[in-house]
Amino acid sequence: PKISVILIPHKKIKGKKYFLIQQRTKEPYFGYWGFMAGKIRFGETIKETALRELAEEAGLSGTAKFSYEIHEMVYDKKTHEQLEDKFFLLLEL
Repeated sequence: PKISVILIPHKKIKGKKYFLIQQRTKEPYFGYWGFMAGKIRFGETIKETALRELAEEAGLSGTAKFSYEIHEMVYDKKTHEQLEDKFFLLLEL
């Protein structure tokens, strides 16, 4: 399976929470809006991956806190063949 992080960057201003999202430029989900994500590199910790992706994707820095994980299995709609098996580790920044 692929293991990736999903970043949930947020900031509170005057008691209101704002989230940073981006429009996807690759498949799957090309053109959809959502949180930043990236694959964990060999030897990298989850938090190191999150901070690297935040810097690469948004030019920002911060601190990362593990939140929860999602397991997604993707199947072909016609043949029902399994296409992907992915784990997403969500981190708040």
